[in-house]
Amino acid sequence: SGRGKTALLCNFAVQALKEKKRVLFVSLEMAEKVITQRTDSILVGFSASEITNNSELQVDLDRLIKKIKSPNFTIKYFQRGSITTSQLENYLDRYCDEVGKPDVLIVDWLGCFKFPFTRDTKKHELMGEAADHLVNMSRKYSCTLITAHQTNRGAVGNDEFGYDSVSESFSSLFGMDGVFGLGASDKAKDAGKRTLKMLKNRFGPDSVFVKLQGDLPSKPLTFKFTELDEDDEKDLLGDSNGK
Repeated sequence: SGRGKTALLCNFAVQALKEKKRVLFVSLEMAEKVITQRTDSILVGFSASEITNNSELQVDLDRLIKKIKSPNFTIKYFQRGSITTSQLENYLDRYCDEVGKPDVLIVDWLGCFKFPFTRDTKKHELMGEAADHLVNMSRKYSCTLITAHQTNRGAVGNDEFGYDSVSESFSSLFGMDGVFGLGASDKAKDAGKRTLKMLKNRFGPDSVFVKLQGDLPSKPLTFKFTELDEDDEKDLLGDSNGK
C-alpha cells in the first residue's frame, strides 16, 4: 500500500498515449478527477497545483494535453467492490461498440473487484479466477491489459522481492504473461526511489531489476517515474557507510 501501484499504471497509460494508442483506464479505487490530474501531471511534468495556479502555463499545457489525450483516452470509474469481472466485460462490449476496441486496458486494481464470497471458497481463489478472466478478456479484445495487486504483509518495506512475497496472491499471477514487482523500503520511498523487478516474462528475460526515481516529499508531485542510474542513487540514499 502506498508504494506506487496507481502511479506506475498512470505512467503506462501516458506512455501508451504518446505512442498514439487508444487507452481505457478503469479505476476501481480513485475517482476520475484524480486519475485525470495524475496523468496530466505525468504528461507535462508539472503538478496539478502548478498547472492550476499559472494561467499562461495552463493554456499551453491544456492544448498539449488535449492533443495527446483526445480522443484516445477514456477513464471509467466504478466504486470499489461494486462490479465483478463479468460486469466489466459487459461494459467493455458497450465501449467497443461506441468507441472502438482499446489498444491498452488498465484496471486499477485487482483486489477492488466484487467477489461472490461463499463459505467454501477463499478470497485468493476468487481473485485467481478474476485474474484468469482478465487474461481471457485481453485475448477477446486483442489488447494489452495491465492490472495491479498488493503484496502480502511479509514483503512490506522491501526493495526487492520474488514470488515468495506474493504467495497469498500466487493464483492471481499464474496465468499472466508478465509479472513485475514494485518495491521500496521506507528510506527509499522517502527518497522517491523504487525498485522494479520483472518476475515473469513469457516474451523475454525475467529477473531483471530497474531502479526508478519517482516523487520526492520536498517537491511538487508529478507521479512520474524515470530510470535511475547508480550515481543518482548514491546521491539520494548515501553511500554504503550511511553518509
